[in-house]
Amino acid sequence: MVSLDSRSIRIINAILNANGVVSTSDVAETLGISTKMVRYRLDKVAACLAEHEIRLHKEFGVGLWLEGDGQAFNNLGVYLQEIHGYELILNPTQRLQILLFTLLQEDFPIIAKKLEIRLAISRSTLFSDLDRAALWLANYQIDLIRKPGFGIQLGGGEVQKRQALVNLIIDHIQPDNLMYALFGGSQNISPSNPTFISIASSPIVIFLNSLQTSLSYQMLTRIEDKVKIQFSDHSTMLLILHLCIMIVRIAQDNNIDDSVENIDMLSKHEYFSPVLEEIKWLGHEINLPISLEETIQIFSLLLNMETYQISSDEVTNNLGNMHIFDTITQSLLEVDALIGNPHLSENNQVVHELALIFEPFIDRLHLNTNLQNPLLEEFIAQKPDLYNAAEIIGNKLAKRTGKDIPREEIGYIGMCLYTAVKKVGSYPKTRILVICPMGAITSHLLAERLQSEFPDLEIVDIMSVRKFLANPNIEADAIISTEAHLPVQTYLPVFHVHPLLTAEDVRQIKIWLLEKESQPKEGGVQLTK
Repeated sequence: MVSLDSRSIRIINAILNANGVVSTSDVAETLGISTKMVRYRLDKVAACLAEHEIRLHKEFGVGLWLEGDGQAFNNLGVYLQEIHGYELILNPTQRLQILLFTLLQEDFPIIAKKLEIRLAISRSTLFSDLDRAALWLANYQIDLIRKPGFGIQLGGGEVQKRQALVNLIIDHIQPDNLMYALFGGSQNISPSNPTFISIASSPIVIFLNSLQTSLSYQMLTRIEDKVKIQFSDHSTMLLILHLCIMIVRIAQDNNIDDSVENIDMLSKHEYFSPVLEEIKWLGHEINLPISLEETIQIFSLLLNMETYQISSDEVTNNLGNMHIFDTITQSLLEVDALIGNPHLSENNQVVHELALIFEPFIDRLHLNTNLQNPLLEEFIAQKPDLYNAAEIIGNKLAKRTGKDIPREEIGYIGMCLYTAVKKVGSYPKTRILVICPMGAITSHLLAERLQSEFPDLEIVDIMSVRKFLANPNIEADAIISTEAHLPVQTYLPVFHVHPLLTAEDVRQIKIWLLEKESQPKEGGVQLTK
């Protein structure tokens, strides 16, 4: 998409308003600028019009005129109305975004002149932006190739290009808005909505609106039903983007042909058959063949995502067969004194809840995959005793599995211990709904931190954003969420908090509780209008 400044837009409008042939001098006089300024922008104007299937004719001694069908002119009018009022001179960050997106979408060399017109910049500025783009792409092992007379092209693997494209989208669109749009919420992705996204992101917005998000989401929910898990909100968002981009790239004959590591081990995983079945279903729906290499790539990504384990008799039997209950009981007994003698090993409910979290953790160890843990350093600093206890449990698991336990996984074990230690038995008075898209462990960590600070709170449910969208009418007195914005309007107080509940978070909730205690008691309140 060609980026226009306000003067170029005025030139287009002046030519449109002429309703026929108009000279550059007449356009200049109408706009109060020089003919040189008009001529300087005509290439950019022509490129923009061409994107809308309208041709700008320029004939010496005659003037300027436009050619196109009625629908093309209508579409151009809508576009000009949408961008009215935006500042269309891009800043360096916005230029880099569009430049990277353009390069990642192109399979053939692009000449520099085309990029200059698209970004509305000079040759020297383009070369400076390309230097910055090369540094960004290097993080994904992608080379930016520049050859005189050849053009500009990317060199690198298909997997790396897809990952770069996913990260570019996530980095430049607000995660909560992107999440709601991908999950089928009320927020639509629109370049004309300034509260949602800047005009600089509109090429990405147009790309997103063309993706098979509904089919990809449907496939993931079918997998969840079959294997009795639920992906966290963030994991769902990532997987939808990866699936959609896979579809686009396969349609463009850009397939993953690399040999896949651990293919024998992965294919023996209990989730592999149902995932393979659903990917075949997706291929049938889109009428595209999805290769084994593509399937293994998606399956590997899926195993790296954080999930909520859904309890069932089958899952309980699996946990028993894997001796996870025994391992957890022995581990809790060993660290009991270190974490304040809470006697967790004697609490069957706690042991069962920890086992549900540890089962996918054991799977990741066997497959040599591990999660990212963005809260690790903060947790270690705040709860060193629990982290030390988690290391002891990790060493026990390492001996049992023959696998080294990464620090990120140790951190999650510590967070599991924290939630278990902080369980309280007092009957709560105030009903709270917790909404957190960051995964099961982080969600329960926040819930237990809340109950530690506020023993009179009843956590009526701990929801992902997806679950909340599906059922927003749960009765509660307030919502506590790690999301800054919720997709459904509510009369209830909503507190945006850090997952580890900062001092300021605690202060805000205490103020509300004091105010609530001073008010007359009322019946149950529903979340939405």
